[in-house]
Amino acid sequence: MPHEAASQFEDFIESIETDLPIEINIGSHKWCADECAKSLGFENDEDMRNPEKVKEYRRKKNDEFARGQGYKDWDDLLANSKWTKKTDQENGYN
Repeated sequence: MPHEAASQFEDFIESIETDLPIEINIGSHKWCADECAKSLGFENDEDMRNPEKVKEYRRKKNDEFARGQGYKDWDDLLANSKWTKKTDQENGYN
């Protein structure tokens, strides 16, 4: 936390007057993982560790990338990209 923000936070805390205890939750690993999952489009953080869900996610992102490059989908990019290794038959060898 920047010193300026820390000083402002400290001033805010010092200005509070209450007879009740103050509880401040800054976060947890679970909160972070849940927010990360949401931002990536998963329903929860367990889905980020599910191999099938991760496979679906990667396929979706690869398809989006391929469409952005002018291909129909990821398979089309792999089949038609100039960077894809051609088979001997495609290179004119028998």
